[in-house]
Amino acid sequence: MIALEARAPARNRLRSWTLSADQDLFGQWQAVVTFGRIGRRGQARRHAFEDEAGLSRFVRCALLRRRSATRRIGVSYEAVEVSPSILPMLVQLGVSVRPSSAPTRRPAAPAPMPQH
Repeated sequence: MIALEARAPARNRLRSWTLSADQDLFGQWQAVVTFGRIGRRGQARRHAFEDEAGLSRFVRCALLRRRSATRRIGVSYEAVEVSPSILPMLVQLGVSVRPSSAPTRRPAAPAPMPQH
């Protein structure tokens, strides 16, 4: 899953864009893109792909389009939630990632103290 936001409140630009992908029972890849104003329901578009390579091409093209948002709408998109598997592609394409959206490891819970 990838969730991007473009925020420029002074310019009234509050956009969200989310892509989630999964494989259905028949082995076909499905991508659902949801977009719209932050805080609103937005619109959703479904795309189907025969193989993972087709899905990967679609994701790459969609992210390249989001990267050009600064030129088109005057504010850039930033990743707010990212699956660990997609993070390298975002970095490669130059999409900024908020530090809180980068995958982190949680520290192990401390061992319980022995009771006497």
